[in-house]
Amino acid sequence: MRLFIESLDQDIRQFRTLTQHLEAQQRAILDRDTKAMDQLNPRIETLASDLAASAYRRSVLLKKHHMPLSREGISQLFSKARPQLQHKVLQCWDELTLIHEQCRAINERNGRLLSLQQQTINKILNGGQTQMSAGYTADGHDMSDNSSLSLARA
Repeated sequence: MRLFIESLDQDIRQFRTLTQHLEAQQRAILDRDTKAMDQLNPRIETLASDLAASAYRRSVLLKKHHMPLSREGISQLFSKARPQLQHKVLQCWDELTLIHEQCRAINERNGRLLSLQQQTINKILNGGQTQMSAGYTADGHDMSDNSSLSLARA
């Protein structure tokens, strides 16, 4: 039981760190700071991997006792513990659930920002090509003129 509580506390600390990294990643995305993103991404991946492994271990423990991976399952698992311990575990679980949701929301926002940046870059890059291919070749010849070279042969 003590190890279970310690793992919850550790996950809360790791989620706090992950939140900080995700917020820094968001600033780096907005600033288009690729160096900062390159430094943050491995840290984020490591934390996410560690947290996923911890969540898996918790789910195995709860399944072993035929309990759902939820607040109710945690409550059932600690139902015979002292009331103070039950309260501590549920408080940790609630905090872990909340901070997990916050990280998920920040991560989704970062994903949308990256997607929007990629769409903008694609529009810029493809917009010029689309405009050229609709009327002119790269060297300025009218594409309706059959004597001009195609881009593929140029």
